[in-house]
Amino acid sequence: DKEAAVALETAITASGAPEDLASTLKTGTTHLAEGRYAEAEAGFGAALEVSKDSKVAQVGIDISRDRRRQAEKE
Repeated sequence: DKEAAVALETAITASGAPEDLASTLKTGTTHLAEGRYAEAEAGFGAALEVSKDSKVAQVGIDISRDRRRQAEKE
């Protein structure tokens, strides 16, 4: 979902996340924008491994799961 990915990219920039965290978050947002929700969820999960308190990563996981569930219903 491109809109969600853009919003998350904005949050990543605004958060001032360290480069290693920002990189893994951007991987998740790229997959999300391309509609690859399982890969997006995994990317955001990797970001949580870098920083367990990352709110952006948790929101990314939540959005990815929601979009994946919606896609499965269609």
